[in-house]
Amino acid sequence: MVPAFAGLFAPHWREDARGTICGLTAFHTRAHLAKAALDSAAFQAYDVLEAMEKDSSKRLGSIKVDGGMSVNSPLLQFQADVADVAVSKPAIPETTAVGACYAAGLAVGFWHSTDELAQKWKESGRFVPAMPPAQRARLLWDWNKAVRRAMGWVDGGPPAGAAVGASVGVGARGDIGSGGREPKSVLEAPEGPGMGKKYPVFFDDEPADGPRAYFDDDEVLDQDRKGGLRKAARKANKVARSLPPLVLLAVGVLGGLAVAKLTKK
Repeated sequence: MVPAFAGLFAPHWREDARGTICGLTAFHTRAHLAKAALDSAAFQAYDVLEAMEKDSSKRLGSIKVDGGMSVNSPLLQFQADVADVAVSKPAIPETTAVGACYAAGLAVGFWHSTDELAQKWKESGRFVPAMPPAQRARLLWDWNKAVRRAMGWVDGGPPAGAAVGASVGVGARGDIGSGGREPKSVLEAPEGPGMGKKYPVFFDDEPADGPRAYFDDDEVLDQDRKGGLRKAARKANKVARSLPPLVLLAVGVLGGLAVAKLTKK
């Protein structure tokens, strides 16, 4: 999920970007969408932190977080994993309100110096990176891919007289993952730690009237290999791909009749 509801700000600065949800399959639930929304906050923070490190030529030693989202420990752990840096959580999450109180106290002489106030900050939790580098690189690659797909939505529409259809645009039906096919082109991963690998891009060359009763998202299914439903679905997908459309239609009708009969019982 890329929450570019009003465009993308630092470090992309793209007014033509809009919110997108990428890579959905039939197995995703609202829980996955909620997790994707939280993850997007960590990915956006990583983009800004990476830009800061490039501009300053300095490596961050740790990140101090605050605010309402800092009470979410899984999010903070994911932030540490994605940014590959320790995340420090304060004892009082509302830093802005505390800062206003400190400023007022200094003004009336309740506290005498900022050094005195600095001693009052306490850490209530610390999250250190624990994600394997390969997994982190893959997540960042997918995030950058989703960000690219979120761009370019605000335009003047198709040129006058241009053909409009599913074949317009490179990769209109492209996906990542081989499935036993040969790659037609290669995408270069964007810059960043562990992002130098090239991934093949495959295009589905089936005719317009070919079978569509399968999910072509092996990598998403591989993320939960223990799920019996997912294993069964992958086997069913392989069988479905080998059957002609009329056979698939017949199987669907028979399945519907069987369900209706069981429901009546």
